[in-house]
Amino acid sequence: GVRALVFTDRFSGRAGEAVIKHDPSTGLSSLAIDLKGTGKADLLLKSKGEIKPTDVLSEGQAPEVQPAPVPKPTPAPAPTPAPPPPVPTPAPAPLTDKTQ
Repeated sequence: GVRALVFTDRFSGRAGEAVIKHDPSTGLSSLAIDLKGTGKADLLLKSKGEIKPTDVLSEGQAPEVQPAPVPKPTPAPAPTPAPPPPVPTPAPAPLTDKTQ
């Protein structure tokens, strides 16, 4: 079996060769892999985005993880002052009976 892929411009008849093509005008890509050494693709993948050799993993390879950017903390906005407490409205004086 094929132990690793060898990326090349065109097949030469060796098993394990992989050819990546990308058309920047359409954004379409293809990945063709010759698994048997016949000089023809035994596996053909088409993509609506660019395929790069680093996108292809074989034989249990671990993906190469790029360090994730560390987000810069966003400072909390300055607190707005609390509104002043409401001023109590004086209650009307109770009615008194002036006839007494």
